[in-house]
Amino acid sequence: MLKVKRKNKSLQVILALSIGFSAGISNIHSVFAASDSNPVGYFGEMQVEGNKINGSKTGEPMQVKGMSFFWSNWTTYYNSETVDRMVDEFQVEILRASYGVDDNGSPYDSDEDKIRTVVEAAIDRGVYIIIDWHTHGAHNNVDAAKEFFARMAMDYGSYDNVIFEIYNEPTYVSWSVVKDYAEEVISEIRKHSDNLVVVGSPTWSQDVGAAANDRINDENVAYSLHFYAGTHFSSLRDKADYALSQGVALFVTEWGSVNADGNGSINYDSTGDWLAWMDENEISWANWAINDKAESSSIFNSDGSVTETGSFLKSIFESAVPGRIWDDAGIDGGTIGDDDVDSGNEGAGNTGSANGEEGGEADNGSGGAIDGENDNVDLVSGSSVGFSKASDWGAGFNGSFTINNTGSSDIEGWVLEFDFDGQINSFWTAQIVSHSGNHYVVKPHDWNSTVNAGKSLDLGFTATGGQTVTNITLGGNSDVGQSTGNTNEGDTVVGATSLAPIVEFSVSKDWGAGFNGEFTIKNTGSTDLSGWTLEFDYDGQIDSFWTAKIISHSEGHYVVKPLDWNSTIKPGDSLKLGFTATGSKNVSNSTLK
Repeated sequence: MLKVKRKNKSLQVILALSIGFSAGISNIHSVFAASDSNPVGYFGEMQVEGNKINGSKTGEPMQVKGMSFFWSNWTTYYNSETVDRMVDEFQVEILRASYGVDDNGSPYDSDEDKIRTVVEAAIDRGVYIIIDWHTHGAHNNVDAAKEFFARMAMDYGSYDNVIFEIYNEPTYVSWSVVKDYAEEVISEIRKHSDNLVVVGSPTWSQDVGAAANDRINDENVAYSLHFYAGTHFSSLRDKADYALSQGVALFVTEWGSVNADGNGSINYDSTGDWLAWMDENEISWANWAINDKAESSSIFNSDGSVTETGSFLKSIFESAVPGRIWDDAGIDGGTIGDDDVDSGNEGAGNTGSANGEEGGEADNGSGGAIDGENDNVDLVSGSSVGFSKASDWGAGFNGSFTINNTGSSDIEGWVLEFDFDGQINSFWTAQIVSHSGNHYVVKPHDWNSTVNAGKSLDLGFTATGGQTVTNITLGGNSDVGQSTGNTNEGDTVVGATSLAPIVEFSVSKDWGAGFNGEFTIKNTGSTDLSGWTLEFDYDGQIDSFWTAKIISHSEGHYVVKPLDWNSTIKPGDSLKLGFTATGSKNVSNSTLK
């Protein structure tokens, strides 16, 4: 990545274009930063207004969702390729660069370039980036923090993307100590930048009420709230609700779906409660952590594949995509394309190089396009399917199928089938409904089930092992499912169970103007409930489901389907579907299909 000190916002477009055309290379990532079709281009700088954070361009409360890098001194993921992977595969809107600092307030190493690499890559991709002084003892070395943030503010403080988190997690110190430290550091930042500053509070950034009672005298300061769903529950949300009631803005710069020590199982129910609460209060967040350490909170395995937690986070981001107001134009956050080039970053780690490798025929797994006239494939008339690798880190790679509708009619309800000699861990814009031997059957999500005439659809995935993709078939409209005659897992109907499932509705939290509600589906039968659909009538407004997705809402009638990870309910098990709603609590005519 080209290292540039950026001091003036008016230079942003010029720099992006100069990077893009340097040495005759056209890099769409740099140009992407100057576009409105990304969160920063749409919202602008984050600005505190009461207990909300507004976008400077919209003047309205905003919320973005993303991931936090692990401690910079203990991971190899601080490179532009990881940023690309997070934007393209995970579809994040914000990242957090955690500069590792010891309890004495001194950085563990002097490799500040790691942070700069990630910051500049995030700016190029049009997402927000938190520069985090990641320590429990920042107040023990105020000068080190002042010098660091002065440099960061001077070089990056003119960019709307950048947020300064000046104290990750104070532990057992008083708020007055933290406040005195913060005011000194903020004064250095304000010499160069008016961007948002986030400040931690005592007890691992949980005592936000103390900060609310004695807030920092600066117009653009928010206070960080950290939680882990396996350890922290409603009592911590009560503290946060108090802080909000006092008029301060909160920012969840770190949270986990597991226990506070980074281990333990995912607590899906508690995570759902927290996600609903953050959505309800329009609080932005970053999940911990982009890393491959052998602990439950890591989203990657050591070979670069995605862990259970990583898959869960991907489903959360994926379910948020249809509701992104900045993405109304349908741009998916910068999916790697044919013209992408390697950034040349020397600090590349496990994620590898997003260099858009292509060439050869599609049946040898290295790229190219397949059309409906090819004798080796079975495709919908007027269509072609291309396969390419977007990045390769040795043990695995990111690949993409591109469905091109070259015909005059829409392709609806498509089904893609192919053989692959490795292991596909996940699709992030489609769902694997069957995998037997080397044969995969893939179907769309509801929001991308139609490929309009003259349009294309990219289906990205992560894989390990193997290089060869063969026997591609594409069915659509009346052709769907005709190529093999097999029954796919996702087609199983709920009625196949010997006993009818039970659907119950309850209210878990009520704050007057709205409430958190919950459907519980109980499988009382002897076989799996797969590919279920829940329908019901409700005369209020449901703002979000956090463990399911609304695929239809018309005149009070809702149709809800599962996410990939909870589409099957085992015999004797139950599944909770939480949501946030405003209006009445009258739910009726609940049916499960």
